[in-house]
This record gives sequence, C-alpha cells and structure tokens, in this order.
Amino acid sequence: MKITYIYIIKTLKTGMFDFLKGNKPDNENKACIIINHEPPEIDINTSPLNLTTLPTRDQLVLLLICKTNINTPRTLGHRLDMCDFPGNEGISIANLVNNQLIYFAKTNGLGHPIKYAVTDFGDQFLKKTLIHDKIIDYIKQMSNPDFMLKLVQAILEKMRSEQ
Repeated sequence: MKITYIYIIKTLKTGMFDFLKGNKPDNENKACIIINHEPPEIDINTSPLNLTTLPTRDQLVLLLICKTNINTPRTLGHRLDMCDFPGNEGISIANLVNNQLIYFAKTNGLGHPIKYAVTDFGDQFLKKTLIHDKIIDYIKQMSNPDFMLKLVQAILEKMRSEQ
C-alpha cells in the first residue's frame, strides 16, 4: 500500500505533460524556455519565391499574420477552423517560411514556434503583389466564410486607404 502511495505522489510531481520533454535529462525544462529571434537578412534579388505562384491560401495566411494579432499557432488555427479553412495551415506556414515571407519570432526550447512575424520581404509582397479580389473569392468558397470575409474586407479597406 505504501509503495502505491509513493508512486502516486511521484506521478503527481512529474506532471501530465512530461511526455513533451522527452526521455533525456537535458530536455527537462526546454519546453518552458522562450527564445526571441531577430528577422532574417534577406536579399530580395536572390529570394527563391516566384511571386506569381504563391497559392491564394498562403496569401491569406500571410495577410492574417501581418495585419492582425493572429500570429500564434493557436489563434491562427482557431480562426481558420472557424471558417473551415480548406487544407492544413501548417503547410501554408511552411511555404511562407521557406519563401522567406515570415519567420518564427519566438520559439520554445524545443524549437516549436510560439509567435510568427512577417519579414520585410513579406511586407513588400503584401503591398505590391497581393490580389485582393482573388482572396475575397477564395474566402467565399469556404463553407463558413462570414467572420473571415468581414475581417479580410476590413483589412483590405485599411490597406487601400494607407496607399
């Protein structure tokens, strides 16, 4: 009986999310560490991005990260789930990072992103290349577009007034 009691105490002390730490003792508190990252230096002339081939869904994710406070994995996933976003937002994030339009501004000690930020190149892309009507049409095709449509229309109107 006493052994079971000690085991329960030990289990409660270790915590329910210890599986995130891994089996190695040096991973003990890495999930609690937050690392801030500076924006990467980007040469626009050598960027791998072909501006005409960026999918509309990636442009929508870039717009949300740049112009709203929807810049964490949790809030981005929640907002996109509200409108039944077609596809996986993780693929869009990977495409945007690979094309140097966004970067991970904050990560935890295990390397998982906590906050996204837009690079200067991503900001220039939004100002020069973004096709507003194409994004609106894309949102209208979603199964529950009301919230996202109002949000993006307000963002686009503000962007037009700033130009």
